[in-house]
Amino acid sequence: MQLSICIPTYNRHNELKNCLESIYQSYIKFKKIKFEICISDNSKNNKNKLVISFFRKKFKKKVKIKYNKFKNNKGVTINFLKSVSMAQADYVWTLGDDDMLTRDALKTVSKLLTKKKGKIDYYFINSYNLKFNNFKNNEKLNFNSLKNKLEPFSKL
Repeated sequence: MQLSICIPTYNRHNELKNCLESIYQSYIKFKKIKFEICISDNSKNNKNKLVISFFRKKFKKKVKIKYNKFKNNKGVTINFLKSVSMAQADYVWTLGDDDMLTRDALKTVSKLLTKKKGKIDYYFINSYNLKFNNFKNNEKLNFNSLKNKLEPFSKL
C-alpha cells in the first residue's frame, strides 16, 4: 500500500464529513492509488462514528477506513500519534479533520511518491485556505469548483 491518510478528530463531525468527502472526490478522479484512512477520535459523542460508517459504505470496501475511538479525551498529541500508529502504508499523510483535498490531490501525491520512491523521507505539502467571502450563507460545497475558492496558506 502506498499511502495512509491519518486524521485525528475531536467533536467536529461536520468538518470530518467534508474532509472525507474531499478524499472521496479525489479518489473518484484517480483510483490507481492504493491507500487507507486512519482516524483517531477523542470525541465524547458518537457522531463521528456515524460519519465513518457512511463513508465505509461509500468507498465500498475499496478503501479501508480504520477507526479508533478513545473512551475519554487523551489530548491532541496522543490522538495525533494514535492516528499515525494505525498506518501500514509506505507513506503517511496527516490531515486535520477540517482539511480538504482538491480533486487532483491524490493523483499529484501518488506521482510524487512513485517518482521519488526510496529517495525522500519527508514531504511538506503546502495547503490552501477557503476564501469564505466567496460562499453564500448555507451554500453546499461544490468539490468540482473548490480549487477556485482557495488561496495558498503560504508562499513556499
